[in-house]
This record gives sequence, structure tokens and C-alpha cells, in this order.
Amino acid sequence: MLKSISFIKRLELELLEKIRLKIINNFYIELRINQKVEIYIVSDEVDLISDLNLLSIETEEVGNKNLIFTFLTSRQAEDEEYSYLFESERVSFGLRRSLSALLDENVREAKEKHNVMTFFSYKGGVGRTTSLALSATYLARTGKNVFVIDCDFEAPGLINFFNSSQTAKQKSGLVEYLNDQLFTKADDIENYEIGAHLTADMFEVGQYVDVTGTSKGKGYAGVIKRHNFSMQDATHGNSLAHRAHGSIGQCQTPGRVWKGKKMSGHMGNVQKTVQSLKIVDMDVANNVIYIKGAVPGFNGSELKIKPSNKKS
Repeated sequence: MLKSISFIKRLELELLEKIRLKIINNFYIELRINQKVEIYIVSDEVDLISDLNLLSIETEEVGNKNLIFTFLTSRQAEDEEYSYLFESERVSFGLRRSLSALLDENVREAKEKHNVMTFFSYKGGVGRTTSLALSATYLARTGKNVFVIDCDFEAPGLINFFNSSQTAKQKSGLVEYLNDQLFTKADDIENYEIGAHLTADMFEVGQYVDVTGTSKGKGYAGVIKRHNFSMQDATHGNSLAHRAHGSIGQCQTPGRVWKGKKMSGHMGNVQKTVQSLKIVDMDVANNVIYIKGAVPGFNGSELKIKPSNKKS
């Protein structure tokens, strides 16, 4: 990853110089999670990377199979298929950049004075989370201030090491935090004081919103109800496993059950967000908002409503 980031930074400087010389009009570079780098270059004069004469980029680097160059004309860059790429920053480092963007300048300066450790592996079951939990505990016991983030979205396991239950009390995770940051930036939450009374007139009829709440708890459920599995044969020798999920095992290699396997278990009572629901009516006098569509939770439960991230 460090080599790809170094390459991107050098390439960014080269392309900025080409914009200054009016050889190209614009560019966008994105580091994908699979370490592939996609480069979009907008120019009406050149359509080959060799024509740009990049001084700080070696020929062997340009030929790397993980680099994907796409040249666009000015008219192509204005098409809906590509125009969104050029609406914000010219370089994106994916989640690594998103987490950095959450920090204000003072926090970034403080971050430079502290150590950052990353526990990473290409496969699960090798002790990555265990090593992280033990290292964090050891450093905390020696008097260090430790801040830990679990970025395993598919099967987060860090919470299991610190006697904390997500079902006992709902907690926001990293994804919810990132979404909240987008909401606070858009709505400028600094204009509100603690204890301020929020009313329905913050929204308007026809606006699309995201609604977050705690879904109804349904207790222990099988795979048919929980994951919409199909039933097995009702006859033909099947007398005990009509609603069973079938085999969950693997062959000798890898010889284990994968993390995140869909099985029976507790259903519901988790934080859910329903996106892009439309406000069809409002009663400002009684502080009531009428939203079209289903929302999570039972009657009378608390909901969090915020402007939609996908539709305006």
C-alpha cells in the first residue's frame, strides 16, 4: 500500500504540472480496496500516457498491471457516466482518506505526534483481531492512551474481547459515524446549541430522508425466517430436516466454517437505516412528519431522521 500511495502522490504532482501547462484539462486518481489504481485523464490533445512525458514516473511503473489509465475528451468528461468523478477532490485513497478527512486540523497535528499501528491480513482466522486486542490491552495497562477502530465490516470481532454486547445496548459503528459526519457537514450542526428544540420545519415536503431506528426483536430464528432460505424436500426420505440449513462445513482445505456464515440465531433488535424515503406531508404545528414507506422499530420507538445521502 505504501508504494502505491507514494506513486499516486508523485503522479498527482506531475499531472498538476500538466494542467498548469494546459496539456491536460483535469484528472482523477482513485486507490481501490484491491490495490488497483484507476487514473482518469481529461485532455483533447493527448490520449496515451507516453505522450505526457512524466519525468518522475519510471517506464516500469507505468506498465504495472494494477494501473488502469482512462483518457477522456472534454465532452466525455461531462457525460453522466464520468462527470461525478471530477466534482470533488482529484485524488481518493478510499477508506484511508475518508477516516483522515474526519479529523480537524488540530487533531491531525496531534495525530502526527503519536504512533499508528495497523493489523492487517488477506484472510480471516489468522489471529489479527486477537493480536490487536492483546496489544491494545497491554498498552492501556502500561498507561498509554489507546484508540482502537475495527474496520472489518463483514465480520467485526473486536467487540467480543472487551465484554461489550451490541444486543444489550445499540451502539453506532464506524459506518454510522461516517454517515453522521456527512450529515453534520451538510447541515452545519455548529449552528445548534446543546438542548436546542428541533422542529419539523427543518425538513420540507418532497424531501428524501434516511430513517434510522432499532428493528423489532424477533428472538431466536431459523435460517428460513432469518435469511430467507428455501425449505428442503418435504418427502422423499426427508423426515427431520425440512427447515434445516444443510451442511456448513468445508473440505479438508480450508477445513473450517467461514466467518459470517448465514445460520440460525438472534433476529432483529439491531440498528437499521432505511434510505431515500420521501416526506409526503408535514404538520408543523404538531411537529409531525409524514413519511412514505416502512421505518424500523415498533410503534412509539425513537427514530433518527436525516437528509438522504443518495437522493436530494
